[in-house]
Amino acid sequence: MAFYGDADLNNTYLGRGLFHRYLPLNSSPGLEILSNHALYSQRGYPTTAKGLIALSNIIAAERDELLESLNGTIVPTKLPLRLRNIPKGQARARIYFLTEKPLPY
Repeated sequence: MAFYGDADLNNTYLGRGLFHRYLPLNSSPGLEILSNHALYSQRGYPTTAKGLIALSNIIAAERDELLESLNGTIVPTKLPLRLRNIPKGQARARIYFLTEKPLPY
């Protein structure tokens, strides 16, 4: 899974990780994490958040590294994985992409 910042961060590519699962905020595991994890229990979370994503093997992007460095293809459009090819609006939150070779972790 690749992740990038919002408009305030110029949609900068931030890194990637191995996706495990999605936890809705109102699920038992989601509520437990929100109340027990120091990041969320002390600082709260964005009011627009709908869930948490469980990742492992997280690799932060190098300074000035771009999304293009993943050499991916967006599913189903088959466009190259580039910031300019990611749709505007809600669809921007979840883009599926493929790579010819597995990404190293």
